Amino acid sequence: MHKAEKSFVKGAVILASAGIITKILGAVYRIPLYNLIGDVGMGYFQMAYPIYAALLAISTAGLPVAISKMVAERMAVGNIKGAYQILKVALTLMLVTGLFFSLLLYFGAEYYADKILGTPLVVYSLKSIAPGIFLVVIMAAFRGFFQGNQTMIPTALSQVVEQIIRVITIFYLSWLLLPKGVEFAAAGATFGVVTGSLAGVAVLLIFFLFHRSKTKELAINKEILQISTGQTLKQMLFLALPITLGSLVLPLIQMADATILPRRLQAAGFTREEAAALIGHLTGAAMPLVNVPTLFTIAIAQSLVPSISEANALQNIKLIKSRATLAIKLTLLIGLPSAVGLFVLAKPISTMLYNDLAVAVPLSIACFAIIFLTLQQTTSALLQGLGKTVIPVVTLLIGVLLKVTLNYFLSAIPIINIKGAAIGTIVSYLVSSTLNLVIFTNTIGLTFSVIDFVIKPLITSGGMGLTVYLTYPLTFSLISRFNLVSSERLVVSGAVLVSVGLGVIVYGILLLLSGAITQKDLESIPKIGHKLTKILIKFKIFR
Repeated sequence: MHKAEKSFVKGAVILASAGIITKILGAVYRIPLYNLIGDVGMGYFQMAYPIYAALLAISTAGLPVAISKMVAERMAVGNIKGAYQILKVALTLMLVTGLFFSLLLYFGAEYYADKILGTPLVVYSLKSIAPGIFLVVIMAAFRGFFQGNQTMIPTALSQVVEQIIRVITIFYLSWLLLPKGVEFAAAGATFGVVTGSLAGVAVLLIFFLFHRSKTKELAINKEILQISTGQTLKQMLFLALPITLGSLVLPLIQMADATILPRRLQAAGFTREEAAALIGHLTGAAMPLVNVPTLFTIAIAQSLVPSISEANALQNIKLIKSRATLAIKLTLLIGLPSAVGLFVLAKPISTMLYNDLAVAVPLSIACFAIIFLTLQQTTSALLQGLGKTVIPVVTLLIGVLLKVTLNYFLSAIPIINIKGAAIGTIVSYLVSSTLNLVIFTNTIGLTFSVIDFVIKPLITSGGMGLTVYLTYPLTFSLISRFNLVSSERLVVSGAVLVSVGLGVIVYGILLLLSGAITQKDLESIPKIGHKLTKILIKFKIFR
């Protein structure tokens, strides 16, 4: 492997490791936070995030990617002064946009909370999170600069420090402010964005000062013709603006929930507090569980883009088909059992994690979104690998429009209420993933075996689900009968863990016996694939 390739792989591993740590922290903290501030507080907390995320996406406008690309181009020809010019222009632009949108959110918080959300008490969370936009755009500029230098440690370390400080702040301030009311506890939790971002900026500044001291002399001695600030800005915006469309899609989905649901639930006859609680059940409790399997499919997607791009550049259609087939199969074998498992154990899991059976209502529906959410991520990566970067954005926007429509009509029906938003989420990802898949398969002429891609995954997931369904009540009864633990919540937790563990074992056996996972599939797994294959050959499962 060449030095450049080793550097790339090392950088990718560093960023991936940091990403896994931050995603785990980001997914796990919501469970104890829900237990601390309750469903209403979680509803307030969740309602503040979508508008923040949307304004942040507009503020950064895809600039980190543009900065990274432009800095890398200049560093490649030894134009260190030009690389610093990129950072200077980007920082100036992003400081202006970041400050503007921070002030807009802070001073517009009352209007947005009352007139748009119909939930005035969210105002504290909105004002609390507003300064975060200004700080995050600063981080984004520096991260783009370091990535352009192919120096990934500053980005990775700042991400981890940011998330750790954020989580600490979330729990400390929400606990400290809880006696004043859940609206203040939620505001304390959202302030974690500010403290976390501040810590991240501090880490990046330290690295930047060290980096500048090392390259200052080189920048002075290297005489290269520089382009004007205006030309730099024009090039930066040309690269960045298309990326903004993609980065806005997820915040738009979240805003569809946060903006429409409070008023439509109130139209269904719920009070503001009841509506906030229902939103907390879905977005604060159920959806974090739905997103857990994406930790694996995001990893698949991230590796797909370069591998499909490579095969496409070589015009090797056979290789594209092979990699796409394996990726889609793995996605289904992750998504289907995850959905079935959450459906079967919706009530016990809601008790175990949140001590709140009400969470099971949206969870038992939203869990099926896992199948299509994971498939949407994989199919988007496949299309991006072919260079069709706009298509996944368009298909997801179509899904968002359907979600908004369903949210509006279904959530106002009293008997459906918050379940309407869960249905909207399923339909959104179903349509988006289906469109992606149809376009991709038509582009490269790919066909699928119904037996391998539908029947076998359904049978193995069904067998796993049946195992869990039968095991849970039996385990619950045994733990209760022998008084192994005193708390009912602990009894439930023990029964869930045992049934899930047995379900995973049964699922693995069914995958091998049914041929859903082949010897070739196992051997493609890095490092451990060949070892697993040898063990299975020894037990005569493979020949």
